[in-house]
Amino acid sequence: MNHRNLLRFTSLVVLLTTLVLPAGGVELDFGSKEGDTVQIIVEMEIDASPQEIFDILTDHEGYAERFTTVQESILLTEGDETKNGVGARRQLSVLGTIGIDKITSFEPPNKFTYDASEAYYVQPFGDWSRVDIPFNHDGASVEITDRGNGVSFVRWETNTWITWFPKIVSKTMFSSWISSLLKETAKILE
Repeated sequence: MNHRNLLRFTSLVVLLTTLVLPAGGVELDFGSKEGDTVQIIVEMEIDASPQEIFDILTDHEGYAERFTTVQESILLTEGDETKNGVGARRQLSVLGTIGIDKITSFEPPNKFTYDASEAYYVQPFGDWSRVDIPFNHDGASVEITDRGNGVSFVRWETNTWITWFPKIVSKTMFSSWISSLLKETAKILE
C-alpha cells in the first residue's frame, strides 16, 4: 500500500463518519464485549439466473477483475471438493485493507457461507510492517433465490464489526461495499 492509498482510506473513513453520525452530544456505540457484532443485510433483485450470480460471487480469483472496489483477489487455498467450495480460502484487498475469508458451506446455485479470519493493512512507512485490524465476525451468508422470469433475489448477510469504529460506521462501510458488489454483478449480467 502506498501513501496515497492510506490517505484515501483515511479520508473515506472520515467522510463516512461525518455522513452517518448525528451531530451533537450523541453517545456512540463502540460495543461492550469481545464477540460483539452488528448485523448487516443487503438484499437486491438481479435480472439473471441464480447460477449466473453464484458463479460470479464464488469466483474468488475474479473479484479484482470484476469489482472496482477490489484491488487484488487471490485464492490462497482451493476447496476440499471444488476449487471455490468448502475449505477454500480467499484474500481480498479492498481500499488497502486485506481480508482473508474461508468458505464454510457451498450449495450451488443457491447459497454459500464464509467466515472472516484476518483483516490487516501494511503501513506504508517505516519498516512496512503489518498492522492487524481488530474485528469481530460471526459468519456471513449469501443466498440466491429464483423468482422466475429470469429474476433472482440475493440476500447477503454478515455479522461483523471493526472495533476501531463506532458500529454505525462499520455497518455503513460493509453495507456500501456489499451493495456495490451486487450492483456490479447486475451490470455484468445485463
